[in-house]
Amino acid sequence: MKVGMLTFHKADNYGAVLQAHALQNYLIQLGCEAEIIDYRPNIKREDKRLSLARKLGKYFSNPIDRVKARKYARARTEKFDHFRKKNLILSEESYNGDSSMEADPPYYDCYIVGSDQVWNTDLSNRSKAFYLHFVKEGKKISYAASFGKSDLGPWEDIYIRNYLDEFDSISIREKHHARILADQYNIQAQVTLDPVFLLNKTEWKLLRRPIEDLPERYVLVYALEYSEDLFEAAEKKAAELDCQIIYISLIKEKIKGRTLKGIGPSEFLYAFSKAAYVCTNSFHGVSFSIIFKKDFTVIEHSSRNMRIDNILDLCGLSHRKYSENDMADIDYEEVEEKINTYIQESKDYIKESLSII
Repeated sequence: MKVGMLTFHKADNYGAVLQAHALQNYLIQLGCEAEIIDYRPNIKREDKRLSLARKLGKYFSNPIDRVKARKYARARTEKFDHFRKKNLILSEESYNGDSSMEADPPYYDCYIVGSDQVWNTDLSNRSKAFYLHFVKEGKKISYAASFGKSDLGPWEDIYIRNYLDEFDSISIREKHHARILADQYNIQAQVTLDPVFLLNKTEWKLLRRPIEDLPERYVLVYALEYSEDLFEAAEKKAAELDCQIIYISLIKEKIKGRTLKGIGPSEFLYAFSKAAYVCTNSFHGVSFSIIFKKDFTVIEHSSRNMRIDNILDLCGLSHRKYSENDMADIDYEEVEEKINTYIQESKDYIKESLSII
């Protein structure tokens, strides 16, 4: 069976690239000829002119800092490109925006859209392709797709009404959105796990690349936004464990301590796998902490907590949220027993949707 995937594979974002690899890898394990459709969403004109280096560089007033920012941005981009070239199978044809897909649509036996915030029209600049509007023949499936926001906007409403009824099967990432689809649109959707859980710890370890000069023991901080609570939690834990703090972050505020700059997905996995402890306000930070069976602390993000709360609840780990009180230890045998049920349900959904079962 030839399967075409649509997701955010081009973003230099650890979670985006790793979830794309995980879903494609699992489809290949099932015997599918799976490739990611090399599609770039509708792009705003001003976005084309802003490279990552410029986005990072503008935060620094010192010319030396700007040079360093560009250097690290280039190194990071090169590592992401290397990972994609080595670990993702892309379509030969590239597509730019909806008009390109409509003019010469790719053909597959089955189309799978997801995971990530593929149905967030603010993020995709109203790209209809993620709703598979261009598909004339073949199965239409979503896997762990997300709207990425609590309240759906007018464009999501239009696309849901026009396109989702034509899907053969739908799964999404959040319970909240499953209820919205059922209550407001009479569309039934199964809740499935983020694709990173389709691969186990051993499979993820095979993708790692070592980072030089890492201390033997360290608290890893993965920060998506500046947070005093996040840094305070890390400092407390580092003092308790008598070890150093290592940061992975692209936030504009300067961080006191060693930040792993210019790293790609493989180095990201290595840093998580070797950490003595993890502090994070990221969903994929939580996910890989669970996959690698790490003790961790979760600090609330200012706006992106729905996915984090969902996975913590599923695993019985809501007590890992940061507070002044001591946290109960993590019983990973119990966690695995819980999450393995959802992993199997997610895998079964894919098999059933592809008519493999």
